[in-house]
Amino acid sequence: MAKTLFGAMFFLILTGCTLMQMQHENEILQARIDKKEGQLEALQQETRRLDEKQRQLAVELKKRTLTLNQLNTELDTLVSQNRQLVAMGKSQRRDMSQVEAEILALESKQKELADLKTQALPSSAKAEKVAQLQEEIRNYLVMGLKSKHRQNLQ
Repeated sequence: MAKTLFGAMFFLILTGCTLMQMQHENEILQARIDKKEGQLEALQQETRRLDEKQRQLAVELKKRTLTLNQLNTELDTLVSQNRQLVAMGKSQRRDMSQVEAEILALESKQKELADLKTQALPSSAKAEKVAQLQEEIRNYLVMGLKSKHRQNLQ
């Protein structure tokens, strides 16, 4: 009977040791599981943070694209306005040179009138020349007024 008792005790001790070893291994495994769950939670938080950052960057990119499109539109408008100003400037320079030419022609006619006063010509020739110069001056003035009127209409 002692053998049986010894065998049973040995079995109980061996079973107890095995159970303690298994419990120890379970504790180690549970610690690893807890550690892995902590790492998983940290990775999930990082994923959520990165998803939010990605969403913010997408919104910012959309705003920048919109801003870039607005800038391109404004630039196109400015280029168009600049072209119009250049065209107007050319037109004004052309008009100014035409006005200057008319002024020179009028000054020339004035000089001819002044020269007539000092020349010793018969009075009928003087009167005829004065009438001719007055008619030319009148024509210059009428043409100038007509061109000015057309510019105002445009």
